[in-house]
Amino acid sequence: MLLSSIISVSLKHHRSVGIEQIQSSLDISDGNVSYVIAIIRLGVLFAILLSLAADRFGRRPMLLGTICGFALMSGVTALATDMYWFTSLQFFAKMFLHTEYLLSNVSILEEFDTGTRGWAVGAVSALCVVGSGLCIIMYGPIGTYSFGWRILYAIGVVPLLVLAYLRRRLPETRLFVRAKRQQQLLAVGG
Repeated sequence: MLLSSIISVSLKHHRSVGIEQIQSSLDISDGNVSYVIAIIRLGVLFAILLSLAADRFGRRPMLLGTICGFALMSGVTALATDMYWFTSLQFFAKMFLHTEYLLSNVSILEEFDTGTRGWAVGAVSALCVVGSGLCIIMYGPIGTYSFGWRILYAIGVVPLLVLAYLRRRLPETRLFVRAKRQQQLLAVGG
């Protein structure tokens, strides 16, 4: 989950690093850049709604699904041919990324004891900053190519490798399992 967070946030900050290249490559006018960014950022609001589904389906499947969704949206963004595709794909990428962040924090709060929760949430936040720095460092040599922004978005599929590992090893949170068991008992007894 931590490597995925680093890569995810790295790509989140890529938009601001490579905006001129993206704008030129996709023929986005100066007047439309703010609209593109605003629409993409609306994905955060939908992340709040999507994260609510974790109370029904579980933290584990939703977390795995958001990692997959983010990786796919980022990877496909590398193939965007115009402003509309770029904006749509990045809207969903942002939605999945922020849902992943919310769910990772919920999982930390449910799994860690009160003495280590703050440290764990801080560690995830620190890794987000590492992701931003990683993006800037990677863009240095890659940004010299006219398609450099596409390479960075293509790197966004790397979390799928993390997903393959997590799919086998990431357990559901104990608190969610306990709550589901209680609901089942109430349904049978009620």
